Order: sequence, then C-alpha cells, then structure tokens
Amino acid sequence: MSRERRGLYGVVALLALILGGGTLLAEGSSTPTWRDDIKPLLCKRCLSCHGEVSTMGCRVLERYRDLCEGEQPPARAGDLSSPFLRVLVEEQAADEAGPDHRLLVDEDQAALIEAWIQAGCPRD
Repeated sequence: MSRERRGLYGVVALLALILGGGTLLAEGSSTPTWRDDIKPLLCKRCLSCHGEVSTMGCRVLERYRDLCEGEQPPARAGDLSSPFLRVLVEEQAADEAGPDHRLLVDEDQAALIEAWIQAGCPRD
C-alpha cells in the first residue's frame, strides 16, 4: 500500500472514530494520546515481547521515551514512514526473523497508531 493511501486511510479512520463515536479513542478525546490510547494498546498487544522484563523483543516499548525520544526513535512525530508504523502495516520480508507484527493489531488499531503519529505523537 502506498504511503499516500495509508495516510488517507489513517485520516479517514480517525474521522470515522471521532464522528462515528468509535470506541478506540479514549472517552471524550478527539486526538489519540500516548497515555490514554497508545500505551494501553501496547500493554495489551506488545509488552509480552517488548516490555522491560522480556528478553524476546529487540526494543522496549514500555515508556513514551522508548518509542518517541532519542537519536533514532521508532515513532517520529508526523512521519508515516516511522519504523513503528511500518512494521504494523507492511508485509514482513521472507528473510526477516520474528513474528509478523501485522497480525498483532487489527486495522482500527493500526489506524489509531497512524493517527497518533500524524497528530505529532502527543503524550497527553
């Protein structure tokens, strides 16, 4: 899927969630945030491998700084080519080790993460 098309899908999904009263965004929120939307999703779907106590994942994703700060963060504000988003929406190369991360989140959850990145990765 092209970058432009993914971006369009993310915007459409976010609008559908906002206007349609979807349940993925925290109640009363119009923009996904780390605290209310992304961290709970990661706790449910990712931290068994990417938590501090796990040795399975190559990158810890437990704190905001793990994902959004530092020299080469996996999630970069406004950058839809961020590795964090790519691994969730693009097909894994045949020679790549590890699980196919696309199977860990559904389309709505991937769209929520994309909308969060587009919004600048807000913390709260």
